[in-house]
Amino acid sequence: MDRLQWLQPLAGGCWVAAGQVPGLGEYTAERAYSWVLGGQFLAERHNMDLGRYAMKWDSVIGWHPDAQKVIQYSFGNDGSIAVCELTVQNDELVIEGERFGGARPGPLRRRLKPVSSDQFIEVTEAARRGEWAPVMQMNFVRRTPAALRAEASTAL
Repeated sequence: MDRLQWLQPLAGGCWVAAGQVPGLGEYTAERAYSWVLGGQFLAERHNMDLGRYAMKWDSVIGWHPDAQKVIQYSFGNDGSIAVCELTVQNDELVIEGERFGGARPGPLRRRLKPVSSDQFIEVTEAARRGEWAPVMQMNFVRRTPAALRAEASTAL
């Protein structure tokens, strides 16, 4: 886990975001990160509703011993597979790689900028004419165990 220690702030709890994407409509997103296989890997589960689309993916992040870098493998409900490298650049977690198959194959990049221990902003970018351009921005907030318990008690 030492090579992944910088990902520790993401682990635990559930992260949520909601907002508007120009031209596509409202979205809600929920993401959870948890350590798996004895802390050797960080699993990510992402669910997002955007207009009439429901996007889901499961990912595993780990140290690639041959490549000597942190890699993420993602599998989407549209049949896509993405392979990305994770780096830290200017206090942001940058996830950059390629998506194969599915609805939107091609290069992809996400930038996660911490705001506090319970909030981060994520900017999703697409390559257009050889340059990265922002597609959407999401403000993720960690739902605490207390908030989850309160939601469960009001749902009864």
